[in-house]
Amino acid sequence: MKKYAVITMVTCSLFSYAMEKNLHVIECAEKVRDRIDVEMLGIVDKDSFLRGMLGTCYSYNKFLSLQSPKEIATTLGDIQSYISASMLWEQQNYESVLTAITKKHSFVALLVNAVINEEVKLLYNVTAYTIDQVFNRMIVGLSPAMSNVMRKKILGYYKQKIGLTDFLPTLPFDKEDEIHFVPLSGHKEAINFEEDKLLMSSDSKYLRAIDGDGNVTMWDMENGNIIHDIDMNSMHWTRYDEHHYYCKRERVIDKKGDYCATTGISFPFASRGIHDIRYKVEKEYSIPIIMLLVRPTIRSYICQEIFYKSKGDKKALEVLQNSETFKKVKGFPSTNLKYLIEQELLK
Repeated sequence: MKKYAVITMVTCSLFSYAMEKNLHVIECAEKVRDRIDVEMLGIVDKDSFLRGMLGTCYSYNKFLSLQSPKEIATTLGDIQSYISASMLWEQQNYESVLTAITKKHSFVALLVNAVINEEVKLLYNVTAYTIDQVFNRMIVGLSPAMSNVMRKKILGYYKQKIGLTDFLPTLPFDKEDEIHFVPLSGHKEAINFEEDKLLMSSDSKYLRAIDGDGNVTMWDMENGNIIHDIDMNSMHWTRYDEHHYYCKRERVIDKKGDYCATTGISFPFASRGIHDIRYKVEKEYSIPIIMLLVRPTIRSYICQEIFYKSKGDKKALEVLQNSETFKKVKGFPSTNLKYLIEQELLK
């Protein structure tokens, strides 16, 4: 009974804390909204209907009066100072307050979207020479805390825009030498998908294959290497249920949706790029091969894009190779791209 009483008390405390925190966010957002209306838009009428009508009109006109991206960011910085003056708790709650104000006030929404769009342009036009600056720079006019909040929104929007949030097997994977793919070998016989002989660990770290003779092969999915010192029986093995017989039969996806392993996928259920990889594997390898693909991160995706744009430019390739952004790319995408850069430099 004491155990359940403690659990109940802790649950109630967490719920009360969450409620209190949410009320603080709403209260802070209302205070900031009032200051924006009065000090930036000149709206002093307290009538809610009239205030809403005027707010939309005045917000749009005020936004159009801002002449440059720097002026837009500086205005958002002024609103940030309103948030700081109204906040009742630690700095990391800038994100929740900004989200609340963006929903409540069209002027803030216009400013936030404009900053995001301007920064996303930099990501689309990034080069080997600007990649570290783009990923690490603070937005002019904003504090480091607010700049980090906006950076999170910017990267999230960019990730969605280029499709990296889509269902993993439908991602393009369409580069000539795709770095987000690695062929896995070590098993001697083909793997029977229908009997669940290819599974991933529930923590999305390991891939396990059992061939027809009962031989077990395991790989570390981050780097694609075979491992021998893991107790298979102490781990929970699973596969993502895609609710379709053919999908489930021919590939396994981890629960997080970041890794996909397959020996071949039916055409209706995968991107053209994955099928091209499959054909390449079938052509180059005679032994049983498992194809392992990983969802690109923004860093690995952009580094790959820059590599293909920089082919033939030795200086740019060297700058990319030594960039801090590239050094933060993990796993087999990093190994693959290092190899491609080295081969290109040798030419």
